[in-house]
This record gives sequence, C-alpha cells and structure tokens, in this order.
Amino acid sequence: MEKKSTFKTVEDYMQPNPVTIGLDASIRDAVEHLIEHETNRLIVVDDDKKVLGMLSSWDIIRHIIPDYLENDVHLATFASEELFEKRVKEVAEDSIKKAMSGGAHTIKKEHTLIEAAILLTEKSVRLLPVIDDNDQLIGYINRTHVKNAIGDILNDGT
Repeated sequence: MEKKSTFKTVEDYMQPNPVTIGLDASIRDAVEHLIEHETNRLIVVDDDKKVLGMLSSWDIIRHIIPDYLENDVHLATFASEELFEKRVKEVAEDSIKKAMSGGAHTIKKEHTLIEAAILLTEKSVRLLPVIDDNDQLIGYINRTHVKNAIGDILNDGT
C-alpha cells in the first residue's frame, strides 16, 4: 500500500521562538545575546516585533576588522598582536546599526516549503524570519529546517 503525501508548510518546520534584539542595542549587547542563546544570528526587530534586519556573528566580525585590512588582507601579517583586542574594545559600544544587514527577506507561515527553499537559495541566506499578516515576527525557518523536511519525506517513502 502506497503512503499518501501530506502537504507541509513553513509552519510545520519553523522555529516559533526566534532570538531577537532591538535596534538600540550595542555590539556588546549583541555578542552577549549571541553567546547566551548559543546562536550565530539575531533577528533585529522594532518595538512592534517588525523585522528590521539581521545581525550575525559574521557581521560583527566584519565590523571589527579595520577597513584597511578588509581591502588588503596581506597587511594583517604586519598588524600588531593586540589589534584584535583593541578593535573589539573600540567597537563594543557601537550601535548594531553599523554592523547589521538591513532589509531581511521574510516569509509567512502558510507558504510552502518549496517557496522557503527557493528564497533561501535565491537570496543566499541561512534563515528567513516568519511573519504574520501584520508583519510581526512569529518565528523563523532555516536551512536545517528544510533539510529536516527533506529527511521526513525521504523516510516516509513518498
């Protein structure tokens, strides 16, 4: 007997409790939040839980690197050993606005998994905030969630 396919949506695989941070936070606040929640990505929201952008550990690392080193990585071999520590302390109180990626791509819970997969790949992002009809953040779906959906399909034999 053949198993019947059950249609799944973003809601079936999304994480409902996203880790967020407000736009008024500092780099120090963000790093503490990332460590506390054991994640590498925060969704930046306003007071109404509307998505303003994303902040990742990658964004913070990129913000720490001085511009002159970004343009010529070979100069890093001439940088002092203390440069990293110095830069971390210099940018600690910077606003996350200076490091975050704005304009996050979002998806709604009723969208299909193929729509999520397309957005994740087309936009080369790791995570999509899930919003409701009022544009308020209610969760997120990432590549791991889509991988789990693929695994469920393969294990079902459908």
